[in-house]
Amino acid sequence: MKQAINRLLDSVVKRRRPGAFAFFAMARRVMWAYNNEDVNIATNGERWLLRQLGARGLVTVFDVGANVGDWVREVLDHSPTATVYCYEAIPSTFALLTETVVNQRAHLRNKALSDTPGTLDFNASELTAVSSVYDVHKFDSSLAVSKISVPAVTGDDECKETGIDRIDLLKIDTEGHDLAVLSGFAGMLSRGAVDIIQFEYNVFTLLARRGLFDFYDLLQDRFFLCRLLPNGLELMAYQRELDNFAQSNWICLRKDIVDADLVKRLGIRLPDGDRRAVTLRGLADSPTIAKLLA
Repeated sequence: MKQAINRLLDSVVKRRRPGAFAFFAMARRVMWAYNNEDVNIATNGERWLLRQLGARGLVTVFDVGANVGDWVREVLDHSPTATVYCYEAIPSTFALLTETVVNQRAHLRNKALSDTPGTLDFNASELTAVSSVYDVHKFDSSLAVSKISVPAVTGDDECKETGIDRIDLLKIDTEGHDLAVLSGFAGMLSRGAVDIIQFEYNVFTLLARRGLFDFYDLLQDRFFLCRLLPNGLELMAYQRELDNFAQSNWICLRKDIVDADLVKRLGIRLPDGDRRAVTLRGLADSPTIAKLLA
């Protein structure tokens, strides 16, 4: 059966015979679903995750790249114990954030986080979700952008200044700058002072000349890296096929906080097929977790 399907695909798709694009479009839609390329908080798993973490209890949350506040409002709705520190670099977007988020548990800050202190040059867009330090015109020349410079600090310096010694959830959505933001928390990460990280991976990661491999390289010694699904987390070891720059959110769990309760609460699972075997081999140093997931 498999050989027959392969022959059909070779005959139709590779040779661009009638129906080739229909096969391609169907495969692309399947991959969209498999990668969970959904950006809607209500359906891509972000709201579900915040409900689970809120029930478990969140105290200190960082929202880096807060935009107009959609995500932080979800945190405040589902985590009554959480205090959220929100960072939005673009002044015009920050003004919108201050209008939409009015809550004593939300501390709003008009500055950027990065790997070094100083200033960052941004391409600010009226489409606030795509403002970036990288040139968005390389993917959409129709976007109107303006060049601005904003103050930048490191996460470590910000935590020191505000007296924060632990972060329950660090969410980063900075249109390609996520790895640099994470690097600015190097001290907090090395001390085991960050429990859970959420970062975004997409075409902006490519603009930054980075890949998912770089996130694994930085984090995998201390964290389990999982793809966010609508109803759980898919824990995966790195394979080069993952570096496809498809829109996705990744959740990183510090290894020493993962137990049977968290596995059940967050619906942590292994992928199927070859990725399952690779991931199980990658869990050789965590036999208890491997047993829970196998």
